[in-house]
Amino acid sequence: MVDYNDERFQKVNQEQAQDLSNVTQTYDNLINQSNMIYQDAQARLDQNTQEQKALAQEGTDLALKQVEQDKEWARQDYEKEQRGAYADYQKQANTYGVNNENLAASGLLNTGYSESSRIAMWNSYQNRYAVARQTFERGQQQYNQSMAEIKQTGNSNLMKIASESLQQSLQLALDGFQNQNKLIQTQLSAQNEVKDRYYSRWQDTLKQINTENEFAEQKRQFNASLSASKSSGGSSVPAITKDGGTSKVNASNLQDTGFNLDGWQIYKSGGKYYYQMPNGNLQELPVMYEAGDTITFDDGTVIAK
Repeated sequence: MVDYNDERFQKVNQEQAQDLSNVTQTYDNLINQSNMIYQDAQARLDQNTQEQKALAQEGTDLALKQVEQDKEWARQDYEKEQRGAYADYQKQANTYGVNNENLAASGLLNTGYSESSRIAMWNSYQNRYAVARQTFERGQQQYNQSMAEIKQTGNSNLMKIASESLQQSLQLALDGFQNQNKLIQTQLSAQNEVKDRYYSRWQDTLKQINTENEFAEQKRQFNASLSASKSSGGSSVPAITKDGGTSKVNASNLQDTGFNLDGWQIYKSGGKYYYQMPNGNLQELPVMYEAGDTITFDDGTVIAK
């Protein structure tokens, strides 16, 4: 019966647990480092994306601000032209103005010519006003269109930045997952290798203990047989004859091993071992051993094959 509490089993189990712990800890650290690298790369990507968006927005805002400024200057120019046209008209239409004085000096004041002259001045004012208004409105449309295009371009740039950032983020996540999965698979392989190695050691230990138990049982059986043979004087064992006859061992094939058991000489013949009893008969050792085995008896006697 195998004692599974044997200290050799305990030693194998303890060493296996320690090696598994070392492997697990090593790869857990590598996995954590991989996660930290991924998180750091993602954080740097997020920061870079925000900086790019800020720069793009800054460029858009600056362009919009310039258009707004141009738009304001165009409005001021329009109002200035409007006031200038009206002021010119007032000067020309003024009863006491230079124009009326010239007409009076020419005798044309309050004539059809003077009336047509006032109409011409009014029409000139209206034309200047209309051209200024038209120019202003056309400019406003162009500015509004420019602002819309700038916003659209800015939004497109922002969308492009966001899209590229998303692609890079997905690639980082994929790389991180693949690297982590590879580490996990390597960890499992390393753990299985440790388990296989210690399973082999455990089986070797079990085999060794089984061998020891078998040898102990064989030794017990031998000692019991030896005691029985000593008590009976070995009369039940036939004597060895030179010609072989009906004996179990041909004496001509006996080899003296040079060992003895309790003073009884040990012989070898045909791969088996025998001890010679006091009556001259040979008793076969009850156990068959493989070549190269070492047999140790209770009294310390050793038979080395």
